[in-house]
Amino acid sequence: MKELWNHFFGMGWEALGKTIPGICAFLLNRETETYLADPDFLSVLDLDTASDYTTVYREVERIKNGGEQAVNLLPLQWDDRLCVDYIFLKVHQEAGKIKLDNLHRLNELLDSNRFSYHFQPIVNAKGGSVFAYEALMRTDATVNMSPIQVLDAARDASRLYDVEKATLFNTLQVVRENPDIFESRKLFVNSLPGHPLTAEDWSLLEESFGPQMNKVVIEVTEQGQLDEERLHTMQQRIRKMGMELAIDDYGTGYSNTANLLRYQPDCVKIDRQLIDRINEKTNVQKLVSGLIDFFHQNGYLALAEGVETYEELKTMIRLGADLIQGYYTCKPQAFLTPCIPEALVEQIVQINLTYASENRVYRPEEGEVVEMDSLAARHYNTLLIDKQQVTLVGTPGKEVYCTISVKNDTAASVVMRNVSIYNPEQESPVIQLGDNSSLRLVLEGDNHILKRGIWVPETASFTLEGSGDLEIVSEMPDCYAIGTGSESSHGSILLKSTGIVKLVAKGGVATAVGGGKNAGRKSVRILSGQLTAECYGGNCVFFGCQQDLGKVYVQDASVQCLAHTNKTVGIGSMGGDVEVEMKNAYLHFQASCSLFCGFGSLSGGGNVTVNHCDAHITSNTNECYCIGSDGGSVSCDVRNSKLELICECDYATAIGDRHGSGNVTVIDTWIDFVAHCKAYTKIFTQSGTLVTEGIGGTLLELA
Repeated sequence: MKELWNHFFGMGWEALGKTIPGICAFLLNRETETYLADPDFLSVLDLDTASDYTTVYREVERIKNGGEQAVNLLPLQWDDRLCVDYIFLKVHQEAGKIKLDNLHRLNELLDSNRFSYHFQPIVNAKGGSVFAYEALMRTDATVNMSPIQVLDAARDASRLYDVEKATLFNTLQVVRENPDIFESRKLFVNSLPGHPLTAEDWSLLEESFGPQMNKVVIEVTEQGQLDEERLHTMQQRIRKMGMELAIDDYGTGYSNTANLLRYQPDCVKIDRQLIDRINEKTNVQKLVSGLIDFFHQNGYLALAEGVETYEELKTMIRLGADLIQGYYTCKPQAFLTPCIPEALVEQIVQINLTYASENRVYRPEEGEVVEMDSLAARHYNTLLIDKQQVTLVGTPGKEVYCTISVKNDTAASVVMRNVSIYNPEQESPVIQLGDNSSLRLVLEGDNHILKRGIWVPETASFTLEGSGDLEIVSEMPDCYAIGTGSESSHGSILLKSTGIVKLVAKGGVATAVGGGKNAGRKSVRILSGQLTAECYGGNCVFFGCQQDLGKVYVQDASVQCLAHTNKTVGIGSMGGDVEVEMKNAYLHFQASCSLFCGFGSLSGGGNVTVNHCDAHITSNTNECYCIGSDGGSVSCDVRNSKLELICECDYATAIGDRHGSGNVTVIDTWIDFVAHCKAYTKIFTQSGTLVTEGIGGTLLELA
């Protein structure tokens, strides 16, 4: 009986009267001699809730045949095939009548799929081209319901899932039917994330529209406060199919930054309430400017929604919006327009030429060659990379204020040809990789990254290639050239360019390549080229990690380093363990500091392997540990190499550890150890094993 009720009313039988005020219902089945009724319905019959079937049936028959209360009863539907004799709804309020009418129309809309859609262009704020469309729900004339009415009725009838399913299938059909339009454009589709498709329906969607799904941007409001499980499912589905995510109505109501970071969207739509007459509201301009700044720092596009006047358009472009949507640029239409009027395009171009904003973001197209001089002339100072291939071309020797952000989950290849870029902002990198992103930077000509470095977070990977040259000069209190600061874990870093790479790091804590931590056990690999590095300031690690695992591999490369710091580690870790391997490499390290470790860790454990290397270490320090550690447990394995170790200090160790427990093996290696020291140890371990064989060279002790 309850199944029949749900068939007709689409909700639990007890819920109807509570959900739709003014309506109560009754269902009677003659075959089984059972009935279900809202208590309010039985009160109309002057019966109590304990009345038996015969009593209820007799009273219903009396009213049906013209009883005095028949005027208050409205037959909804009946079905002899299902043995349902009567289904009545009692309507006793005007609001109930309206809701009942909407319920009828909703069922017709969903059961017959009588949806239609209008499309509002979303315009690129830098040039006026149509970037995407938003699909806006409409219904045909026989149903004639507004989107709000549809959603309200579906909520009352527990059919929001059916709306979500119909929306996704219908809009993807639009994409499939218009391949030329969507070749370079996307479709924003409003979604109800609280009612996700079942695994079965989602599989059917993938099977039916897989090739089209990467053209869709799923648009949600964060007010739904999805739990972690539903959010994770949504994100997995979106990323798997190459779709994107947009947050709607941001900036008012329930918006909060923590929730935004949970969602990790590709695009954020600024609520139209903020944009309304924004040209007249200085305080709102400051708020929106800050929001756009935050979006760009996290790799999100900023979309200005509800732009209805020229002044609003001008203000939003000045504040740095990436995308524009609103009646001013184009109203929703029943067809997909490929462009907005030429006069509007010209307006957008002129506004861009007029205003120089601190928040101007340029988003290159796939395969685009970006002229850096032209970009600067148009007052863009941030590149947002979300494509696979982009080329940047500059003028040799000409510096341009520009930062580069690689979007989350993006695998990008960027060619830099004679590019010199800088960022004067404190603590902000020149190039920032997003979470789960990868950047392959290919060098051509002479390139410079100045003031700040390249940020490579734990989940990202960075590769340096090409035959060109690169100089990175990073100056900040917590300094890095390639990697992360002292409190963050670095990602995978691979340097295999064949040109000359020069890294300069100046700061209280300085890391040339690597980071402060290494929670993901990521590696720094140097596989070719000529690499020079300089560190100035407090505690310096050239290649590796400040306080965690230093995992470094060097092969077929020339590495020369100079340090003027407090404490310095050449290759390894300042305070953590190490996994260091060097093979077929030329290594030259010169340090002037209080405490220096060439290859290894000052206090950690692990392994250092040196094989077929030509290594030179010159130190002017209080204490120097050329290869090994100071009271740690670093095992050293040196073979088939040539070492020149010149130490001017109070105490020096050539290989091993005077206090530590690491094993030491030195085989077929030439060692020139010149110790201008009060005390020194040549090859030693306190409690590990010591193996030496085929050692040549000289040992000079100079007072």
